[in-house]
Amino acid sequence: MASMCRDKGRSGTLIRILFHDANGDRKSIRLGKVPIKVGEEWTRKITTVESCFEGGVSFPSEMTAWLRDLPDVTYAKFSKAGLVPARKKAQSCTLAGMCDRFLEKSVCKPGTLLIYKQTIDSMLRHFGATIALVDITAERADGWRRWLSEPHMMTFGRGRKQSVRRLAVATQAKRVEVCRQIFRQAVRWEVINKNPFEGVLGGSKVNHSRQRMISLPMIEAILENCPNHEWRAIFALCRYAGLRCPSEFVGLTWADVDWERGALRVKSPKTEHHPGHESRLVPVVPALRRVLEDCFEAAPVGSVLIVPRLRSSRSNLRTHAVRIIEKAGVQPWPKIFQNMRSSCETAWLEQYPVASVAGWLGHSREVCMKHYAQVLPEHFESAVNGDREKAAHFAAQQVAAGGVFHVAASRTTKNSDDEKVLENKAFQAVEENNEETKNRGDTIRTCGLYVPNVAL
Repeated sequence: MASMCRDKGRSGTLIRILFHDANGDRKSIRLGKVPIKVGEEWTRKITTVESCFEGGVSFPSEMTAWLRDLPDVTYAKFSKAGLVPARKKAQSCTLAGMCDRFLEKSVCKPGTLLIYKQTIDSMLRHFGATIALVDITAERADGWRRWLSEPHMMTFGRGRKQSVRRLAVATQAKRVEVCRQIFRQAVRWEVINKNPFEGVLGGSKVNHSRQRMISLPMIEAILENCPNHEWRAIFALCRYAGLRCPSEFVGLTWADVDWERGALRVKSPKTEHHPGHESRLVPVVPALRRVLEDCFEAAPVGSVLIVPRLRSSRSNLRTHAVRIIEKAGVQPWPKIFQNMRSSCETAWLEQYPVASVAGWLGHSREVCMKHYAQVLPEHFESAVNGDREKAAHFAAQQVAAGGVFHVAASRTTKNSDDEKVLENKAFQAVEENNEETKNRGDTIRTCGLYVPNVAL
């Protein structure tokens, strides 16, 4: 069992911790001039190390973290005593070398690989490619996070345009997450001992300000201005069926349409690595069925693909889609295809259970409510107007029945000077009725209200 000794020195009391090594010999660790509470805490920690070693059990997670953060000189004393294994020295590796290893061993989709490369580019721009991984400290990691939130010169449109822009909050959060993942893998590969990005805050990856509800009149106007049946199918499948565009359009065939049942089998490249989520069934609503039937009749004999132009998931559809939307007299919205998918899900949530809707869209209920379900202003107005109508209806019922409940009078004032102040006569009638009831002798007073004293 470890013990604490207090030695007298020129500068005051010096703390020394005594413990026994694997052979039973007494060893010591000098802490120097530190508070007594620090010495007592070290004594408890070293006692735990001794107990785990003697009992042949692994260290608790808290103790493992404490040993990991010890300086090399102090840790070497425990290692020399045989209480802990020797600490492996971090391999000499540069940031560029670690990033190359990470990309080489990553098994992911092309879209995810692109996000990895964007994050790596931002790290190399800030730290430099030749910096040693062990030289990236937690302080430098915080500096990179602050630099990431500042405006930078960015290149758009295949290098044709350059402008100073600030990354969106959701993009910043995603890059912090990827950076933390890369350095976590470096710790796992024993390239470094500690992840300097572990405590870096990323922020929220949800940006509700870019959400838009694509109403049925809007999508109908767009469908009427589509140049061909393929584009009608693209817009209809995004808005009426909530398909991911373009990944879920690739390989979508006419054999996937069950006309009799009214179902569409969708293969999902994004979730195919999860068992049981390789594909899903999506209901074919009447509006979508009409578009698919027209597209099927117009397709050449022997056609297999519903949208032949989407033979690759890397097809760029946004530019042409914006032209079609503008031609229909509709203002283009952010995230063209994702907002149509979100609008489809939001509309379905008003009619069907969230578990069913999430299954049709191909994600979990948590993702559904966090990233896709929208808060619509129509719901707010409906809630407000609905409560007013219920209150007026309730008051009118009480007056008609000679009710005795006291309801506070309410007035509604319009902003315009031309509008008059409206008074709710039903509320006034209830007040008068309550006053008459108060003067009667067969009533009792309950919570400020006068009600008939009748046997229940």
